[in-house]
Amino acid sequence: MKTILSLNQRTKKWIALGVVLLLIGCVFLFGYAKRPIDDRAVVATVYIPKGTSFFEIVKILDQAGMVKNKLFFILLARFKGVSISIKVGEYDLATSMSPWEITDKLARGE
Repeated sequence: MKTILSLNQRTKKWIALGVVLLLIGCVFLFGYAKRPIDDRAVVATVYIPKGTSFFEIVKILDQAGMVKNKLFFILLARFKGVSISIKVGEYDLATSMSPWEITDKLARGE
């Protein structure tokens, strides 16, 4: 009976650790999402062609200097549900924009 009880306590500790790590990850993701890419407003025109996959879009944005951290950008877009709704077209983006603003702009097609 003691082994079952201690196993449950171990399981609870692992679950608690997982929840804490998840919360820490959410804080970092939210901090990344709301902070501008750069304080300098460097503007780049980015073209998203028809048929471009989400990962190719992230690569295009990264090459234009609009993505500071690819993994966090991908997680943010998936969290917001915009990774499947990015519109094709030409966009004027600035490094003074936050990743949150960039994903909004791409999803709205502005």
